[in-house]
Amino acid sequence: MKNNKHNQSGFTVLEMTIATLLMGICLAAISQIITDYNKSLRYIQEKEKCIFGIQMGLHRIADELREANEVTHPSAGSPDNKIIFKKRVPPFEDKDYQTDSDEPDFGIYLTDPLNESPLQKVKYYVQSGNLYRQVLDDSDAIISTSALARDVNVLSVTRKKNGEFKIKITIDEFRPPSQQGEPLPDIETTVQVRGKI
Repeated sequence: MKNNKHNQSGFTVLEMTIATLLMGICLAAISQIITDYNKSLRYIQEKEKCIFGIQMGLHRIADELREANEVTHPSAGSPDNKIIFKKRVPPFEDKDYQTDSDEPDFGIYLTDPLNESPLQKVKYYVQSGNLYRQVLDDSDAIISTSALARDVNVLSVTRKKNGEFKIKITIDEFRPPSQQGEPLPDIETTVQVRGKI
């Protein structure tokens, strides 16, 4: 007698449906993890870029303030959201510079810095979440304006004793609901003005 049983190697439709369903669930979970990771990565990169811009803006304020000859705003002891000062602008003509090539500490310097180097009025302030730098003329007319950083909430400048200023920038931070946590730290520095105040 012959055996009528067929060799039944393979999967049934039900087994294939269950396997496909499980594979779909796994792929959906992996896809969601990758999407969340990409959102978090974009958020972190954007915040790093923002913090770097604010640090560069603060560095520029500090560098220019160190060389200030006259700080007109803020007054002593009272914090304010802007700072206005005058600083010397180096001349850009060769005749204004003198070299000292005979000396061991060879250098280039201004012939008469007090008479030949004009004062420039500079203003830093925050408006609409941006940190701005303005150059003003003697009548406070705007010569130029440039945005230095975005996502700035507050610029706080406090004038202390002996030409020292405390500058603090608070970051305006928007976080998606999935990224709630510790707020970003304020960025601050203290600057000692070297020029004549």
